[in-house]
Amino acid sequence: MRITDGNENPVTPRHRGIPSLACSLTMLAFLAPQFATAQDANDSHPLEPAIKLAQESYKAIDDVDGFEATFTKRETVRGRLQGQQTMFMRLRHEPLSVYLYFQNPHKGRQVLFVENQNGGNILARETGIASLVGTVRLQPNSEQAMAESPYPITLIGIKSMIKSVIQQWQKGLKSDAVKVVYYNHAKAFGMECRAIQVTYNKPVEGHRFHMTQLFIDKKTNFPVRVVQYGFPRQAGAQAPLIEEYTYTNIRANNALTDTDFHPRKYGL
Repeated sequence: MRITDGNENPVTPRHRGIPSLACSLTMLAFLAPQFATAQDANDSHPLEPAIKLAQESYKAIDDVDGFEATFTKRETVRGRLQGQQTMFMRLRHEPLSVYLYFQNPHKGRQVLFVENQNGGNILARETGIASLVGTVRLQPNSEQAMAESPYPITLIGIKSMIKSVIQQWQKGLKSDAVKVVYYNHAKAFGMECRAIQVTYNKPVEGHRFHMTQLFIDKKTNFPVRVVQYGFPRQAGAQAPLIEEYTYTNIRANNALTDTDFHPRKYGL
């Protein structure tokens, strides 16, 4: 599978863990310094360098108090892959505070969640005729709140996304049937990225993904895109897309305050 941003621009991979004829000394020259330093001769498992790179990316976003971005996602919910959703996101890490303004579909839908505020509820407001109901209060783990996602809003955001990937790869250290490929010239929605693709040849206990692709923005070291596929249902079948998350137009914002997440600001 090729790493691309949808424009079908090919990139050059470097394999680690499973031998490949594509691996050569000339390819090593494409690696940026941070890639080279992450690969220690003492690494005993092919996933260890990938985990180190992901942890460095986690630290980059963890050093930011909050951010604004365009968030695009596709998720499998109750066995069915949902259509793509795009929204403006404003997020503060501490306390977790999230504001979403849907751009497509459900243009104009607003969602607000602030940890330990508003009775622990999500505040949501639809558009059109549905807006006549006014602001609706939903528990984050309720069936209605999770109708379009397998995860509660408490797990949304770049930081949570990369943390989940790190935890998955740490579980993968138990497997000897893993293939790790590094792409130094990948793109994600126009962003110049380094990408890591991890593939399991057989299921790992407690791990439901056959393949994970992580894109790290070269400029900021932020993790900006994660794509995960399930195991093929039968030999030779295509791996089904399970989830896809992309953050673009990221603006690190360390000045977000309670006012930025107050219901009155959004008419909620």
